[in-house]
Amino acid sequence: MKSKKDIMEYLEEVENKVWYVRSMTHTPEQLRANGTPEDIIQGMLTARKRVEETYGTNWYEQIDDWEYSFLSGALATLRWVIDNNETDKRFLDT
Repeated sequence: MKSKKDIMEYLEEVENKVWYVRSMTHTPEQLRANGTPEDIIQGMLTARKRVEETYGTNWYEQIDDWEYSFLSGALATLRWVIDNNETDKRFLDT
C-alpha cells in the first residue's frame, strides 16, 4: 500500500497537470479580450512555468483525450482516498 506521503505527492502532480491542461484552453490574449485582470493572467503564466519546470513539457505534448481523462479520474480517486467525509462526494468533481 502507498504511504500517505506518496499519495499526497501524486495528488499534487495530478492536480498540477489537470490544471495546466485546463489553463491551456485560453491564451493570454483571449483572457485579456474577455476582461480578465492582468494580475490573474500573470499568475497563470507564472504557475504554468512552475509546472513546466517541475514536470517538463514532454508529458503535455503526449496528452490526448484518453490521457486527460485518466488524469481527471486519478484526481477524483485520489481526492476520494484522502477525504474523511465519506458521505459527501461533491469533491470528486475535478
